[in-house]
Amino acid sequence: MHKILYLFIVFIGLAYFNEFQSQILVVNQPNISTLNYSTNDIEKVTLNPIFINIYLIDSTIVSYNLESLNLNFQSENASVDNIISKVNRMDLVIFPNPIQNELKFTFENSFIKEYDFKIIDSKGIVYNEMKNCVAKLGLNTNSVNLENLSKGTYYLSFEEKNFKITKLFIKQ
Repeated sequence: MHKILYLFIVFIGLAYFNEFQSQILVVNQPNISTLNYSTNDIEKVTLNPIFINIYLIDSTIVSYNLESLNLNFQSENASVDNIISKVNRMDLVIFPNPIQNELKFTFENSFIKEYDFKIIDSKGIVYNEMKNCVAKLGLNTNSVNLENLSKGTYYLSFEEKNFKITKLFIKQ
């Protein structure tokens, strides 16, 4: 509880004093035992004038548009807990991982209407991209044929107008 309060106080302090540039907060790195994240799973948090970026210890990156959070610092939306809660409700899962020729991913939807996703490498090169995909309420499942993709480490970047989740996967 103290870490959560400390993280929230640091976040508010950074935002209040407009010192967004290159601010990093490093917290503990325990093992993740489930797909649900908590603030204990946060490796670091960075802020810039537009986004809060939450780096989780399983290489997932959550980027959230600060304007979409309606940050008046009186609202519960201003907490990292609230962002993690939204990510958990989505339950974005890549399977299998590592993949052979086809990447499948699922997510539980209760709040988005459409999304984009792309497959990128560590240099930011985009290999596959889909825009304006319609999200239905409930469980959504997608598959992407990646048989022409070379073996290596890649990222699925899942984007909605207010946030982005990036998950690592391996192509064998």
